[in-house]
Amino acid sequence: MDLSKFKAIFISEVEDQLQKLNTGVLLLEKLNNKGEIDTKTVKDTYNEMMRASHTIKGSSASMGFVKMAFLTHILEDVFDAARNNRLKLNEKMVNLVFKSIDNIENSLNNIKENDEELDFDNFSKKLKKETGVQTEGIGK
Repeated sequence: MDLSKFKAIFISEVEDQLQKLNTGVLLLEKLNNKGEIDTKTVKDTYNEMMRASHTIKGSSASMGFVKMAFLTHILEDVFDAARNNRLKLNEKMVNLVFKSIDNIENSLNNIKENDEELDFDNFSKKLKKETGVQTEGIGK
């Protein structure tokens, strides 16, 4: 099946979801820096970030961009671990999440221009190792 007719929709959707991820990380960072831990807001933010990651993962996999799908699957697991207090998003983790978002955005730009995703397998492995998540594959 020719997926090129879905490319513009895919790009728009991923851009929207990346904005949600950036907004969520910035909010969590702000709350953490102020010491304002409103558990409902934090949990709601993680839930929103998990949904955004899940959406990017599914869209990427559907379009055949498996590296992007795998990285966003890792992010989804990172947010789930943080939401369930198995991982603390400290400054180091926040920087890794922002780098993940940057990688996805850079890959999306390359898809726009060249119809190819970027290879960030080494970064994905580093993210798994640093966060301790056990993500395998791109899910179902």
